[in-house]
Amino acid sequence: MKGRLAATAISAALVLALAATLPDALGSVYPPPETTRSFDLGPSGWHNLVWTGPSGTEPGTALACIEGGYAIAYRWMDSSEPFERWIPGRPAMSDMRSLNKYDLLLVLITDSGTQCVGTPIEP
Repeated sequence: MKGRLAATAISAALVLALAATLPDALGSVYPPPETTRSFDLGPSGWHNLVWTGPSGTEPGTALACIEGGYAIAYRWMDSSEPFERWIPGRPAMSDMRSLNKYDLLLVLITDSGTQCVGTPIEP
């Protein structure tokens, strides 16, 4: 009986120790997964960006973190419509209406110190 009790206690201790190492466990040693990302856009010029937020996001909202630091953004479509463009502050000249998750953008950065902080990442 004592052997069974000791084995049960050891098993319970092992289960609790393993549970504490899981990412979602209370008091976990691992940080929670990131929900945003930040990055620097080095020298001015053309940069490739991938939108990692939710689909259906308006381009001005998606690029708000670099507002004032870029002149134009393009998104490749397909061979029949090669690209759409977004020009900040010029909706009449812009034909990009929304971004989908993982859309690739080509953005002309005008400020060499441009930083994007807090771009969302959809889980």
